[in-house]
Amino acid sequence: MTLLGKALSGGFYPVSAVLSNNDVLGTLRPGQHGSTFGGNLLACAVARAAVHVLVEEGMIENAAIQGARYQQGLKDIRANTIREVHP
Repeated sequence: MTLLGKALSGGFYPVSAVLSNNDVLGTLRPGQHGSTFGGNLLACAVARAAVHVLVEEGMIENAAIQGARYQQGLKDIRANTIREVHP
């Protein structure tokens, strides 16, 4: 089970989501679970637009590239205070 929050809307609107497979979420039946803001159409539209931007602008791939660059930069620092850099 994965819980997504704040970043799901790009920080513009309070929205979150629960992701899982049918074996887990399929145990819930209509009316067994609810939330204060569940089913908010505006929140869903904002989240959908934010995910679209992430995909269309290649932000996911760019994050991987920048993360590797940052990690390498940390590894290149020669100081006694830095002992290990983990991914």
